[in-house]
Amino acid sequence: MNLQFTESNLIKRLLKQKPSTKEGGKLAFETIKVSLISDIEQLFIASYSGKNYIRYPHQIYAASRVLQAMHGRGILADEVGMGKTIEAGLILKELRDYRKLVQKVLIIVPASLCSQWQYQMFDIFDFKFVNASWQKSEHKDEVWDFLNEKYKDNAFTNYDLVITSYEKAIREEEKIKQTKWDMVICDEAHKLRNRKYVYPLIKELNPRYILLLTATPIHNKLEDFYNLADLVRPGFFGALSNFKNKFYADSSGRKLKNREEFEIMKNQVMVRQRASEINLPIPERVVKSLVTNASKEEIEFHQEVQKYISERGKFIKEYALSEQQRWAEQFELIHLGMRANSSPLAIEKTLERKLEKTKGLGVEVEKKLKELLQLARKIKHPSKTEELKNILEYHLPHDKVLIYTIYEDTQRYLAEVLEKMKVNFLPFGGYMNAKERANNIRMFNEDPNVQVLLSTDAGSEGLNLQQACHTLINFDLPWNPMRMEQRIGRLHRIGQNHKVLVYNLAVKGSIDEKIVNRMYDKIGLTKKAIGEIEPILTELEERLNIEKEILQIISEARVPEDLEIKRKLLEERIEEEMKKIKEEETINKEILERFTNLK
Repeated sequence: MNLQFTESNLIKRLLKQKPSTKEGGKLAFETIKVSLISDIEQLFIASYSGKNYIRYPHQIYAASRVLQAMHGRGILADEVGMGKTIEAGLILKELRDYRKLVQKVLIIVPASLCSQWQYQMFDIFDFKFVNASWQKSEHKDEVWDFLNEKYKDNAFTNYDLVITSYEKAIREEEKIKQTKWDMVICDEAHKLRNRKYVYPLIKELNPRYILLLTATPIHNKLEDFYNLADLVRPGFFGALSNFKNKFYADSSGRKLKNREEFEIMKNQVMVRQRASEINLPIPERVVKSLVTNASKEEIEFHQEVQKYISERGKFIKEYALSEQQRWAEQFELIHLGMRANSSPLAIEKTLERKLEKTKGLGVEVEKKLKELLQLARKIKHPSKTEELKNILEYHLPHDKVLIYTIYEDTQRYLAEVLEKMKVNFLPFGGYMNAKERANNIRMFNEDPNVQVLLSTDAGSEGLNLQQACHTLINFDLPWNPMRMEQRIGRLHRIGQNHKVLVYNLAVKGSIDEKIVNRMYDKIGLTKKAIGEIEPILTELEERLNIEKEILQIISEARVPEDLEIKRKLLEERIEEEMKKIKEEETINKEILERFTNLK
C-alpha cells in the first residue's frame, strides 16, 4: 500500500501557525492523519486478501480512520460509488474476526439491498448473515434459503449476524431490543437525518460500535449532520441549542461559523472522501442523445398530449382548488406527460384507467381523453422501439445491456419486444419481492447467457452492476435529473473497467426531446465524473421543483415559440442556481471538505 503526503515537517509548521487560522486547522488534521497512517500496518485488514476483495487504498484509509481515531463509531460519507459497503465490511472484519471484540451485529438497509448486503458480506468477507427480511420465491437458492427460512421468525434473538430492512426493524422493534447488539450498521443512513424512522430505536440500542453509511449526510441544513453525529458520538457536539449557537451563522442553519473548530470536531466523527480527489480507476461516461424521426401518428399524438396538458394546467391554475387537490392534479399531469413520452402502452393503460373513473371530470375532459386514447392506439410501430433494436443489435451478444424505463407498462411492452428478438433478458422492478430482485441482479452479473436487465426505476438506488455491464439505454427520460444520475450511477462507479455508454432515447417533437433532454445537457449529466454532479443535483432539487417547472412550461405555452422561450428561461434559471451552488460556500462543501490528499 503506497500512501504519500504532499506536506512535510507538519509538526514544525503547525507550531508556527495561530490556532484560529484555517491553515492551522488543515495542518492539525494532516498531523493527526500522518500519525494514524503510520499505525495502519498494525491493523490486520491492512493485509486482508479475501477471495473477491479488490484492494483500494482509500477504503483501507477510511476503515483505519474509523477504527483508530473514532474507536469504531463513525459516519462513512464517501461519495456515491466509492465502496462504503466494503469499508464497513473491513471495519467489521477487524473487530469481529481479528480482535474478537464483536459478536452480535445488526445491519439495517433499504429492503431492496438486504440480499445484496448478505451476498457481499459472504462473498468478500466470509460473514454468513441471516436476512431477516427474506421472502420465499420461485427462484431457489439452496444455501441462503435454508439459512433464512430457519431463522425467519427468531433471527433477532437467536442468531449473531442479522441483516434487516428499515421497515422490518420498525415492525420488530421489541424483538430487536431483546438482544444486546455489539455493532449496528445502517446503510443509506440519510434516512435518519430527521430523527425519525428507526432513529429512536438505534439511540436506545446504544451499541458499542456503530457505522452510518451515506453519501449525503447533509441535505438541507447543519442539523442533519448534528443528528447523525449524535448517534455515533452522543453529546460530542453538546445539546442542539448549543450546537446552533456555536456553529450556525444564521437562523437558516445553512451557513457555518467557527469553521476551523467545526472541521476539527467533524473529522472525529466522519470520513468523507471525494472521487475527484482520489485517483480511482473509473473510466469516463459518454452520453448519446438519440432523437428518433417521429411517424405522422406520433407527431399528432404528442401535439395533442401537450395541448391537453396546457388546457388542463390552465384549469388547475385558475380554478378554485384546495392545495391538496391542486397538487394531486399536477402530479397526475406530470405522470401523464411522462407516460406519453414513455410508450404508447404506458399511456394507453393510464388513459383506460382514467376513463374508468371519469365521474366528476366533465364531458369535455372525457371526450379529450378518449381522443388521446384513439391516437395512442394508432401508433403501431413506435420509433424509439426501432432505435432500441438497432442499439441492441450493435451491442449484443458481446456486451451486456441495462435498459431503464419509468413504468411497468412500458417494461411489459419492452419484454415482448425482447422476446420477439430472442434476447435473453431478466426483469427488475418494485413489484418483485426482494428475493426475486436480488436473484435477477445476481444472475445478470454472473450468468454470461443473460444479455439484458430490463429495469424500472426501482433499480436506481444502491445496486452494483458495474462489473458486468457498461452500456445503458434510457428508453424514457425522468423529468427529475437526480433520477437520471442514479440510473447512470449503477454502472459509472468504482469497479467499472470500461467506458460507460449511455443512450437517451426521445421522439422528435415530444416533451422529452423539446425540454428534458436539452435540460440534461445544460445541467451537465453528459459530462460529469463520478460523484461530481450528485451533490449539485441534491441542492438544486431543494431550490427548484423541475418536474413542476416542466409542467408549467407546457401549461403556459400557447404556441411552439412560447415553449421555446420558456424552455430557455428554465435553462437560465437552472444555470443561475447551479452557478450559485458552485460559488457559494454551501453547507456540503463547508462541512464535508477533506483536507487530505491520498495518492
